[in-house]
Amino acid sequence: MSLRWWSDAPSPSSLQARAAESLLAAGADINARVKLDPIVGGKPVQMSLEPRATPLSEAVLDHKRTLITFLLDHGADPKAQDSVALAAAVHIGDKDMVELLLSDGASPNARAYMSHDPMLTDARAYMSHDSIALILLGAGADANTRMTNTGESVPLLANAARAGDREFVAALMSKGADPNARVLAPGGRPRTMLEWILGESSASFTPEHRRSVPVGLLLSAGANPNMHDDPEMLLALTRDDEPDVIGILMDKGARLEPVVLPGGERIGPISNQIRSGRTALPLEMLRRAKGQLSRDEKYALLMAVQRRSVVEAQNVELVRSLLEHKTDPNFRGPRRETALHLAALTGQVAVMEMLLAAGTDPDARTGLAPEPLSATSRVNPQITELLLLGSAAAEAKAPALRFLPLMLDGRLTPLMLAAAAEHREAVQLLLRKGAKPDLKSEYGETAAEFARQRLNSEIAEDLATAGRNR
Repeated sequence: MSLRWWSDAPSPSSLQARAAESLLAAGADINARVKLDPIVGGKPVQMSLEPRATPLSEAVLDHKRTLITFLLDHGADPKAQDSVALAAAVHIGDKDMVELLLSDGASPNARAYMSHDPMLTDARAYMSHDSIALILLGAGADANTRMTNTGESVPLLANAARAGDREFVAALMSKGADPNARVLAPGGRPRTMLEWILGESSASFTPEHRRSVPVGLLLSAGANPNMHDDPEMLLALTRDDEPDVIGILMDKGARLEPVVLPGGERIGPISNQIRSGRTALPLEMLRRAKGQLSRDEKYALLMAVQRRSVVEAQNVELVRSLLEHKTDPNFRGPRRETALHLAALTGQVAVMEMLLAAGTDPDARTGLAPEPLSATSRVNPQITELLLLGSAAAEAKAPALRFLPLMLDGRLTPLMLAAAAEHREAVQLLLRKGAKPDLKSEYGETAAEFARQRLNSEIAEDLATAGRNR
């Protein structure tokens, strides 16, 4: 005979204790699993959703203190059915009962209630009852246990960091948790815990609990930021509105690898972020960078000017930071254009002032391009495409970009481009900085003639006056 659950209707635990006493006297097994009740609805129905349920675990789940005391006094084993009674106490967050069952010999590594996956506790219980998790850890629970989150097997350390629980992270590490354990998903690639945190939706975080908190906790615990398999992974997962995350990663030695294009050209990580239209991330990366930038970042300044930010002040700050890191202001792109050519074409006067102050040649000329751009020789076509601004999206941001094909006609100065794009303030700045108004393009046109072609008499007169005063 086995001890079964007495009724599906609530009843005082004292009455249930007396009923249990009668069953035990008749030879019932106090540690047997709860049996099916053939009475409810005329069909066999198991009273517990937990297949390992025992009378003790059911009494714990229902908070039946008198019955629990009776069962323990009469030989109920807290270790029965893989310490399911302890799992039930953790599940409902009953700290006193957890301590009682542990003191009576229950295993702190009990499987979670209503789950077949070994873990310290289930996700709901941990997030609600982290103090219980500390008790279990102190009693010898496995610090490298895992939790099942939407099908993924996630190290408990990752969830503790994700919750921003510094105390529990420290406790786990003191008990030997592996900071480089992987998150496992059925049929998916194992991911580092950092990748898992970085891949979480932004909606999972708040201004009070930013993503940088769990990232910092994992890194402080010893997580290796360079264990990822994809060299672009960290930057691919970071967000422009969370630049503090990339700063923390860089401070802990994260390697931000260049992108290698099919033609073999390397684009530095800062350049690649600028090319992607980001501003806050490359700014943070520049703040953390030490000394002069690598050669892989040679296109950064050109990309910063041509991919002008929607927020002009951010773009100015980005160009200033690049120049402070000794980026060459006279570096030329595939069409021999400098950053000053691009700034003049798009009317970025503040940027032009910084470039001129850094030593950019105001009379630099673009190169000759008698062939179509796609046939340009000696230039990596991937780079050419990166630096070509003729896309609809780019033109929508800067209508002057429709004049970009002018640059292919060759030997154009920044002054000619500013005049053609009708940026009078840019023209006046260049004239003040010594740009020569009488220089001619490959086809014999001066800057004034470009302005006249646009029917802009004011700019044409500015240029004519400057020519007469030379």
